[in-house]
Amino acid sequence: MSTKLINNFDLNNFCEKNELFTQELEIKIGNQFYSFLITEVMAARKLKLKFLSNESGLLEKLPLDQRLVLALRFDSGIYHFPITIMNKSKEGSEIICIANLGEQILQIERRCFKRVEIKKEVNYFYASQIKVGLLENLSATGAKLISEQKILTDKIELDLEFASLSFARLSAEIVWHKKRDEFYDYGLKFDFEDINHYRELKDWLY
Repeated sequence: MSTKLINNFDLNNFCEKNELFTQELEIKIGNQFYSFLITEVMAARKLKLKFLSNESGLLEKLPLDQRLVLALRFDSGIYHFPITIMNKSKEGSEIICIANLGEQILQIERRCFKRVEIKKEVNYFYASQIKVGLLENLSATGAKLISEQKILTDKIELDLEFASLSFARLSAEIVWHKKRDEFYDYGLKFDFEDINHYRELKDWLY
C-alpha cells in the first residue's frame, strides 16, 4: 500500500463521480457506526449530512467542533476525509448536520496482487449460519463479496470449494463494506493460519 495527501480537492466532483449522493454511508462515533447520506455540497468544503438512525439521543451524541474521520472505500483505495460538525438540528424525524471538510484528504492506494474476476455464487459462514453471496473477484490476499445480507460481524469463513484446493474454507476479515441499492459490498482480507494455503491460492490464481 502507498499513501498520499490530496490538496485542492474537488469535493462536489468526487461525490458526483462516485455517486455518493445516492449511497448510504457510515461514520464511526465513539464505538458505534451510524448511517447517513451526503445530501448536498453547500460550498467548496462544506457538506450537508442527513443521519438515518432514529436512535434516541443520537442528536446529543453527535459532537460539535470535534474532528471525525469519514472513511470511503473504493476499488482504487481508501479515502480518509477529516470532517467537523459545525451545526446540528432535528427536522421532523431527521437529524441534519452541516460539516466542514478538513484541508488534507488522505488516499491509501492498495493492491499488492491483481484481483481476478470470479463472479461465482459461494457460501460464507458466521455465527453458525450459512449464507450465500456473489464472489466478484479474488486475489491472493483478499476478495470482494456481494450479498443481500448485512453481515453483523467482522469475521467470516469463505467457501472456496470450487477452486479444488487442499482446503475448502478460508477465514477472512471484513475490512470495509458499502451499501449499494439492495446489496452490500464487502472487502475481505484473508487470515491465513497456514502459509502453505496462501502459496496454494496464489499459485491457483496466477
